[in-house]
Amino acid sequence: MAPPSLYRGATTGTEQHHKHAPAQRLWELIEAGVFLSEELQLDAVLRRIVETACRVIGTRYGALGVLNESRTGLSNFIFHGLTEADRERIGDLPVGRGLLGALIEDPKPIRLADLSRDARSVGFPDNHPPMTSFLGVPIRSRGEVYGNLYLTEKQAAEGFSEEDEQLAIVLAGQAGAAIENARLFESARSAEAAAGRRLMELESVHELGIAVLSEVDPERVLRIVARRARELVRADTAAIALRDGDELVVRVAVGVRASVAEGLRVAMDATLAGAVMKSREPVLVPDALADDRMSPVVVRRLNLRSVVLAPLVQGSEGIGVVMLMHDEPERFSPDDLFAVSRFASLASLGLYNATLVATERRRADMEAELAETRVRSELRDQALKAAIRAQEDERSRIARELHDSAGQALASILLGLKVASDEPTLQDARARLSDLREIAAEAAGEVRRISRELRPSVLDDLGLEAALERLTSDIGERTTLKVSLSVELSDPRFEPEFEIVLYRVAQEALTNTVKYAGAGRVDVSLEEHDQVIRLTVADDGSGFDPQSKVGLGLGLRGMEERAELVGGSLDVRSTPGAGTTVVLDVPKKLGE
Repeated sequence: MAPPSLYRGATTGTEQHHKHAPAQRLWELIEAGVFLSEELQLDAVLRRIVETACRVIGTRYGALGVLNESRTGLSNFIFHGLTEADRERIGDLPVGRGLLGALIEDPKPIRLADLSRDARSVGFPDNHPPMTSFLGVPIRSRGEVYGNLYLTEKQAAEGFSEEDEQLAIVLAGQAGAAIENARLFESARSAEAAAGRRLMELESVHELGIAVLSEVDPERVLRIVARRARELVRADTAAIALRDGDELVVRVAVGVRASVAEGLRVAMDATLAGAVMKSREPVLVPDALADDRMSPVVVRRLNLRSVVLAPLVQGSEGIGVVMLMHDEPERFSPDDLFAVSRFASLASLGLYNATLVATERRRADMEAELAETRVRSELRDQALKAAIRAQEDERSRIARELHDSAGQALASILLGLKVASDEPTLQDARARLSDLREIAAEAAGEVRRISRELRPSVLDDLGLEAALERLTSDIGERTTLKVSLSVELSDPRFEPEFEIVLYRVAQEALTNTVKYAGAGRVDVSLEEHDQVIRLTVADDGSGFDPQSKVGLGLGLRGMEERAELVGGSLDVRSTPGAGTTVVLDVPKKLGE
């Protein structure tokens, strides 16, 4: 470790500087080498080289010129010893003429006591500080020249010495290695960044492929592509336009100007987007303001500067474009153009897939609708047939009722009239006529009962509850059955079709109980459950085997068909010796 006085800035005067100059220079060279081997930022390396050279060799001014790619001039010029104000007054930096150019043409050290006396000197621009002594050495590494180190105005001496030149050559060698390391690091970092970006791009393409090919909604496919492409190339807005006749219409847009872009219509012949779609070739526009192919209206409306356009293709035909936009120029690179092109290819495939699925779904929906129409038609036919059967059953029942009651009564009356006409005395005839009047009254009552059962007027006038009260009361009066009725409805009136079905099923169930059950009691209830009306008729009669349905015959079938007509359901529960329960559920409204 060197003593503190040997580090930079530790000199205390010209005599001490001369006394310790060799040792101090050695330590400063070592220190410079350590720093330059550790520093990997190129700009910091270049500046530190100039600063170290000025300090170690003892000059007022120093500079480092970096050669351009053609090695015919300088691409960068780093200076030391001048303030920014001095730099502004001088104007443009040197580009490699005069002595600087001589060192470029012939990369060998140049040491001058007075540079103004050298024929290769071209002088200084206005406001340039005076410079006399000059030392220039090339910066090399592995035989390749990266640039040149320039030092002027040697301090505490009349000019540069042979030792100064050797120190400058050693320092330039260290600088060359440091520059090469820094460039290798920059290259490796750029390669790593490019690899990382390429990996991200591949992952994005993979994820996009999965998302696009698994999505079946064309609109969502477009939105996925626009969002992922915008994220990948860091665009501020992404849009997808599809062909609509002679126009392109922006169907999907995401990002800063999505609300302005979405729905925008432009004529294909008047835009670069239309040309890209027709040619099926992607295009990179570094600055839309300077590109005559861009529509001025679109550029102003979307505030465009940088643009990438890639075609959407199906088969051999362009169907639209993917557009990535930014409001700053030079934002996109050829790599971005390549990435967007691949996204557009995936978008084309995904859109085609989604369109096929959507078409197939529409076809399936149409077929399902036709099938549903056929089913509805068949159900209507079945309902009509069921209604006709129910009507025929009702006619048969009425015919039986008329035959068994009114018909027989009328036959008895006719026979009685014949007998009365043959009676020997008037008194006997009158007695016979009195009997006939009773028979006729009973027949008239039966006819009225049958008439009421056909369509009880109370059902139309007062509703189902009143009609059921009349029905159960009539059965209780005509038979020995104990009949109870319970009604719990939120609304006393509802669809007439349902009222007549509920009434007929109750009537048929009670008739079966009277005729076949041998019951002592029957309970009738009408309740509302959510949107369903439930009718229950339960007796304590002899019951039957529901599998054989013996004892109900056409009556049960008629009840089932009536329930089906209004979308209801009928459940008959019975056990031999344990009674029968008939449960009818119908919706409260048609179509439920």
